[in-house]
Amino acid sequence: MAWLHGAVGAGKTALAQTLAELYKRRKRLAGNLFFSRTSTSSQSNDGDRLIPTLVFQLLQAFDGIGQDIEKEILKYPNIFTDSRSVQMRHLFIDPLIARRRHLPQRIRRLLGKVIAAKDETKRGWLVVIDGLDECEDPNIQEDLLRILAEAIPKLPFRFRFLVTSRAEAHILRTFDHHPAFAGIQVQRINLGENPDAVEDIQRVLELEFQTIRRTHPLAKYLDSNWPSPKDVKTLTSRASTQFIYVATVIKYIRSPKHRPDERLKIIIELSTPPASDKPYAPLDSLYSHVLSGVAEEHLADVILIFSILHHLGLRKETLSRRFPNTLRGLEDLLMKKEGDLRIQLDPLRSLIAIPDDDFVRIKVYHASFFDYLLDEGRSGPFHIRHGSAEEALTLHDITMMSDYLSNPDCGCEILYYFTHK
Repeated sequence: MAWLHGAVGAGKTALAQTLAELYKRRKRLAGNLFFSRTSTSSQSNDGDRLIPTLVFQLLQAFDGIGQDIEKEILKYPNIFTDSRSVQMRHLFIDPLIARRRHLPQRIRRLLGKVIAAKDETKRGWLVVIDGLDECEDPNIQEDLLRILAEAIPKLPFRFRFLVTSRAEAHILRTFDHHPAFAGIQVQRINLGENPDAVEDIQRVLELEFQTIRRTHPLAKYLDSNWPSPKDVKTLTSRASTQFIYVATVIKYIRSPKHRPDERLKIIIELSTPPASDKPYAPLDSLYSHVLSGVAEEHLADVILIFSILHHLGLRKETLSRRFPNTLRGLEDLLMKKEGDLRIQLDPLRSLIAIPDDDFVRIKVYHASFFDYLLDEGRSGPFHIRHGSAEEALTLHDITMMSDYLSNPDCGCEILYYFTHK
């Protein structure tokens, strides 16, 4: 199994689709399923459809396996109301075992030699499960992972399972601690650690602008040097290695009913577009969706934390020593218990890096995320107020001064705190 994970908009689905298409052309795609919470289909995030979908696709991939699947259904007529584990066993694993058994021994022996002689990258069948975190229920997500892990050692043919998701805590916990994963090989690929991401982003932008200059209805009115290298560099920087930003911006700029140069100017200058114009609508929807996963009782604290992180980023030279943007530093600032912020921020792992070490800085993946938070028209209830961070920092200083003043020997300590820190 391979687990491809990364932040929101890192390109997981694009890679999963590309691999699925590649294996389909090779006639080695056994199945693929793409979960989505935002799809118009009512079943696009239903975890219970995974096993039946894979079984249906198995019928198309393996000639003659339909008879074995039909036997299992006749033997267990209520199979589709049974547990997911039972469905996987009787409708996926057992028919494959039966098919292997039906092959004459001579052909099985020959097949084994052929497979052994083939290059490692060309062996086996691929099953793609994209967006596991988009499935409706975290418990179902964990159950599906367990079922796949338990199935792998039992399969009579070589299968590769590609699972993509955000690095949600419960998914990470399942990979790390569930006994089913102790006996199988899992390759973990973190798109956030791709050293070529910045170059890839810039290359994609350059190619997209070439297409706009060639195919847009107003192409002849665009300067041959448009856009400038500086503008491309600005967009590359704002993308923060996230392809969703590039896709959103390019979709906005290439609209055939608008001037691409004017729309690029709106993006670069972050100027206000016409009231009906929403250049970042897909990105805003994605950010809002992730933030909506925060527990209601934690939301005010989370919004304040992002306000503080933004404020510290603007004034990091003067404030970073007194108020480090680490879990421990923020907990001290907000007078929280150790571990409180880890719980509150856990649903946002696709937007921020939460280190295992409480004294390592928190990293916000998307440079565009703060633009969203600061614009109330885009972020709505998740909007951060400019003054809230200053209020929190001032309250902290007043509390510290009050504590010091309650100590008769505090004079030197107060001076040191407010002049050296």
